[in-house]
Amino acid sequence: MNMQTNEHPLVKALYIETIGCTNQMQSLSINRARGSDNYILIYSYEGKGWFQAASREKTTIGKNTAILIQPGNPYSYGSYESEPWSFYFAHIRGENSALYFQGNPAIHMIGLEESHIKCKQLFAECYEIWSDKTSIHNRIYSSHLIGQLLTLLSMFQGVLPNRLPKDKPVNEAIQFMLRHIEGRLTLQQLCKMTNLSKPYLVKLFNKNTGYSPIDYFLRLKIRRACEYFDSTDLTVKEVCFKLGFTDPYYFSRMFSKIMGQSPSKYRYNGNHQ
Repeated sequence: MNMQTNEHPLVKALYIETIGCTNQMQSLSINRARGSDNYILIYSYEGKGWFQAASREKTTIGKNTAILIQPGNPYSYGSYESEPWSFYFAHIRGENSALYFQGNPAIHMIGLEESHIKCKQLFAECYEIWSDKTSIHNRIYSSHLIGQLLTLLSMFQGVLPNRLPKDKPVNEAIQFMLRHIEGRLTLQQLCKMTNLSKPYLVKLFNKNTGYSPIDYFLRLKIRRACEYFDSTDLTVKEVCFKLGFTDPYYFSRMFSKIMGQSPSKYRYNGNHQ
């Protein structure tokens, strides 16, 4: 990207320096011993790879995981020989780029668990639009898209914790919740499934996730609702009933509390960006 394009009023606040897609890669190994001058976003959408920050243990990266890296932080990443890895990456600059990364650790992972389909769609569109270097309009649009993607990731990192719980009963309970995401669950049912007392299960959930079991289940439902709004034409009422809510008003109130906007506004924003 040339300097003249960088200084365009609709680009200079946030823009992509470079972007790429690595598809079904095996035996990849990248070492950034000095980090980067740019802000980095990596989004894993298929397979498994590994990531390692300086002085930390190597971490396996699965699908639907985003990694945000601030400038000057050494890191390395790669793929395993036994399993191909597919991911997008973007180097981001601009006057406002730091605002999208502030408040997070220097290297920050966001696990989306159940795929939030919009993240991959936005990255794919960014990649396609940015690849045409001849049009200033494409540069403006790609700047808008990367801002939308960073905002979306920022929203969803607050819906659920970014790391999987360490205690096995909590993981088992979450998998049980996901299998019954369109139904209703009580604390008593979860206790029976895990063979734990109510006080102990609540204590374990708060320790591992920061939420009570029922609050966590509600957040799983709200995130699934977002996926339906992003990928289907279901109405707010239809999504409400599909996810086991009996009161559309209560559903809208819980959605607004967790997502910071009403279901209708979320759907509208998604259709007009």
